[in-house]
Amino acid sequence: MNKLIPVIYACDNSLVNYLMVSINSLVANSSENNKYRIHILNTDISKENKKKLSELNRDNVSIKFTDLRDVIASLKLSKEAKERLEKPNYFKLFAPEILVKYEKAVYLEAATVVNSDIAELFKTELEGKALAAAPEQITIKKNVYGTYVEKQLGINRDRFFNTGVLVLDMNVLREAELIKALEKKLKKHAFEVLQDEEFLNICFKNSVKFLSTEWNVEAINANLDAKKAKLVQYVMLTNPLHYKECPLGDFFWRYAKGLSVFDILKAELDGYTAMDKAADKNMRFAVLETAIREIEREMQYMLENVAVKAENPKIA
Repeated sequence: MNKLIPVIYACDNSLVNYLMVSINSLVANSSENNKYRIHILNTDISKENKKKLSELNRDNVSIKFTDLRDVIASLKLSKEAKERLEKPNYFKLFAPEILVKYEKAVYLEAATVVNSDIAELFKTELEGKALAAAPEQITIKKNVYGTYVEKQLGINRDRFFNTGVLVLDMNVLREAELIKALEKKLKKHAFEVLQDEEFLNICFKNSVKFLSTEWNVEAINANLDAKKAKLVQYVMLTNPLHYKECPLGDFFWRYAKGLSVFDILKAELDGYTAMDKAADKNMRFAVLETAIREIEREMQYMLENVAVKAENPKIA
């Protein structure tokens, strides 16, 4: 009997071409002994793009689309908060309550390349944990972000996990009532720096099983052994569609070959201008500045609190 492997992606129209490459890589490394059911969470994927993605259906791989617009609209949140939730990186939070028939699933970002059978990752024993994830390399390698998660979130930078590749215990996550928790958190916190990663790390810092980094090789990691990469994730400025020198970009282009959108992908790479790259850097610096500002704000709060306690020893 073929084993069913549920795989969840989050996508909008801007990410469809990335997703086609990711799904194609998953298909290329799939086993005839398994059935792979891909669920694409979205809010606005066009009919044309759905048709393109459906080209990747196979006898053992089926693709389904789940529209989250009504679910997001029903939440008791401000217009600004709802607009934030319409970004694909937040869609994963809806999966446990939407895809109720699954007890376990794999979640992947669109900007990933699967270099092994994803069924192997699905087999990960969660041992009662809510999810399995790899350590976030940005907080380890970039001191500002490491300091941010330690000062603002109270999580050691080495224990902060990346949410682009996850194995999910859907039952545990349903019990956690993620959407209700998110509604409460968003009324107090904007999650402007690491966004959904902040929320999930706050919720499950004590309920995560850490994966080997070979199952989530972030392309910012220049010292890795590429031969060991079972799955590659492109983050920040490591974008093979925009940068010809992108680390591990050869994995992406290997699986892009033969797709109906290959010429479109190449045209996007060739047409990405210096002005576009400057805009990327400005966006990156804006996030960095936000992290620095939040660190400084927390440090100021701590200093003021120490001063108040010094003047009033009875204050706890």
